[in-house]
Parts: sequence; structure tokens; C-alpha cells
Amino acid sequence: ALHNAPFLQLSSSTERALMLARQESFGPSGGTRPGIQQMVVMVTEGRTADESKATEEANLLKSLGAEIVVVGVARVNRSALTDIASDPTDVFISDTYEELQELPKEIALKTAEKAPQFKTTADILFILDSSGSISPEDYQKQLDFVVHVTANFNIGPNDVLFSVMVFACSPVMLFNFSVTSHDEVKR
Repeated sequence: ALHNAPFLQLSSSTERALMLARQESFGPSGGTRPGIQQMVVMVTEGRTADESKATEEANLLKSLGAEIVVVGVARVNRSALTDIASDPTDVFISDTYEELQELPKEIALKTAEKAPQFKTTADILFILDSSGSISPEDYQKQLDFVVHVTANFNIGPNDVLFSVMVFACSPVMLFNFSVTSHDEVKR
């Protein structure tokens, strides 16, 4: 699923990604399971066309019960990321994409803290920045980050299910809670 992820290289629209997450991933037909903790892990350089709209969309997503963890990379606006996250402690900053590779265990632990039943069930959506401000090499590091985070969980219909979206000016859903193994995540 990640192997064929498109690198969009356009301007960044965080608000559209959050809106698509709310409407398609966590909406009635999104594939999330009732009664299961719903999580979003957003990786971004933190620049968006409309910060107030991004905050509004994040709040709508949180009102559906989704917990949002934000990972900012490089030149980020911490305040904007904090507005998106469920809690200020749910914001992680990495100065470089190389340092991003040091965070998977920490993100898995934060996710487990938010969803204590994670060993049995959770639905986790990754939203990855695919804008033109990111190099192809750094984009690949984001995809590797997802593989490393998901490796910390049991994947399957009775365990944790993952979804991945990439975004630039328009978001693209790669898969929506349909992947049931680590091999499928990597494909």
C-alpha cells in the first residue's frame, strides 16, 4: 500500500486533509469500527493555507471522538500544530526527517496511552505531508516512519487497523482501514 504512495509535490492544505479524514475515514462509511478508539497521527511541516480552518476541521474531527497526535518536521509553527492536536503533549517536533526515524516507539507509546486497549483494538489513520516543500527522499522517510510505527502493533480485524492518507493541496486516501497485515502496509 505504501510502496505506491503518490508524491504530490503541491502546496499544503492541512484543512482539506483533516476534512477528508472526518468525512471519509471517521464518517459513517469510513471503515472505522464502532466502540473502538480512533486515532490520527499527522506528519507535517506545519504550513497550511488556512490555519483557522485547519483548527476548525481538527476540532470537528475531535468532536467525533478521534484523538489527534501531530508530528512536526523541520520549520514548523508549534502553535498551529498544538491547535490541531488533542493535547499539547500530543505534539512531537523533529528537526529533520532523519530524526523522524527516532520517534516510532515514542509515537506507538503515545498512541497506546490514548488507547489503552491498543493491544486488542484501535483504528489509526496516518496523514502524511506530500507537499512541494518536501524532497522525495524526505517523503520516503515519512513512509518508512509509518512502517516502523505500525511494526509496534498487531494488525488485523480483531487488533489494530491502519489507514493512510497523503496530502498537498488535495488529499489522497491510500487505504482506509482495509489493511490486515504488516506486509500489506509495506506494499
